[in-house]
Amino acid sequence: MSPATTEERLADKLAFLRRPQTYPGGRGDVEARETHMSWVFLDGRCAYKLKKPVCRPYLDYSCLRQRRLMCEREVRLNRRLADWVYVGVAALVRDAAGNLALRNAGEALDGQVVEWLVQMRRLPDDLMLDHAIRHDAVREADALRTATHLATFFAKAPGVARTADAHVRSLRRLLAEHAAAIDSAVATAGLRSLHAGHVRDRLSRFLDTDRALVEERVAAGRVIEGHGDLRPEHVFLGEPPAIIDCIEFSRELRIVDPLDELAFLTMECTLLGAGRWGELFLQVYLQKSADHAPQMLMQFYMGLRAFLRLRLALGHLADTQDPQHWADRARQYLALAERFAP
Repeated sequence: MSPATTEERLADKLAFLRRPQTYPGGRGDVEARETHMSWVFLDGRCAYKLKKPVCRPYLDYSCLRQRRLMCEREVRLNRRLADWVYVGVAALVRDAAGNLALRNAGEALDGQVVEWLVQMRRLPDDLMLDHAIRHDAVREADALRTATHLATFFAKAPGVARTADAHVRSLRRLLAEHAAAIDSAVATAGLRSLHAGHVRDRLSRFLDTDRALVEERVAAGRVIEGHGDLRPEHVFLGEPPAIIDCIEFSRELRIVDPLDELAFLTMECTLLGAGRWGELFLQVYLQKSADHAPQMLMQFYMGLRAFLRLRLALGHLADTQDPQHWADRARQYLALAERFAP
């Protein structure tokens, strides 16, 4: 199958999913949101996520079978923290007349399946943590309820069988991968003023001189299979609370210290000018789990996560119509990495 044919078929699917008549009721506009690896279509009640047919070193969505497996995995993993949000796996089919049709999760697949979709209940934007922060509308009671929901998950999650040395090696590998990707993107984009080598060196030095802080976390059974992408835009403050969009394509990226996850959330809240909400989530977790958070370790985790986000921001430069936005965002993440890296 040629790339052109693949694109044509993808274009047909996207056009079909943009139509209000595609969805039950067929009323109102359909909002389409493109992310780096997917398209999300929002009708009045539900959200449908279509994974782009792409292959990267860290994920493979290239074939229909693999996309089905990833949709099923996404639903299963996200039900841990958002069971009522994730309806199931829906499908696009070609019916007997050769027309595209949507089959919601649980419906009979009376036709040839041409695409699989994650079907979710639509969450109101104004109750997502990032939106609420931007509009100075976070209510402490909502944040506490959601933080307790997350802390309960962390407290009940079993420790992962992994040696301390293996976990430190994993962190070193991630740091090296981030640094190589950053150097390549900076060179390609010609952003000579964006120097990140000193941040890499500081994070690497921490793993040389203070690795015992990481090893103690592993020895205490604190490293779990978590969420992997705990950012404010994935935190729903409504009732019941929910945390959505965990990483489904890599178990390795879900093997984390809860302090790492909460450092990520705090760093991203800081970027939005409201680090205190991330700190609230951290304090609720510490109380719920009778855990403690060494300052140097938290600084390392926040610095490493800012370094990751710097890498991803730079990665967007090659496939965006707004490179200035991502160059500015990269500089913001570099500033945070410089601020937090021990």
